[in-house]
Amino acid sequence: MSIRETSELNTENKHLKMRLQALEQQAELRDALNEALREELNRLKIAAGEIPQGNGNSFNRAQFSSQQSTMNQFGNSKNQQMSTNGQPSQRPSFMNFTKRG
Repeated sequence: MSIRETSELNTENKHLKMRLQALEQQAELRDALNEALREELNRLKIAAGEIPQGNGNSFNRAQFSSQQSTMNQFGNSKNQQMSTNGQPSQRPSFMNFTKRG
């Protein structure tokens, strides 16, 4: 294997690792958002009287604040992500595979 091929493979590997990291972070953010939305929906249902407050799905402001804090932390870590050389990493661009045609 030539030096050029090795270099190209290393570059591709780095890009794939960055993409994997971005996808993992996106999944974490999606999960946190889904949980926050689920809790907010329960809070609204309780406020509207659709769900009695004492049904075992206790919801309180501290729990909601905790989830908002978690989501803010995910957002901040996304903005502060650094690459292996200590420089702010570039967000990789991805092809849209959802379009057919």
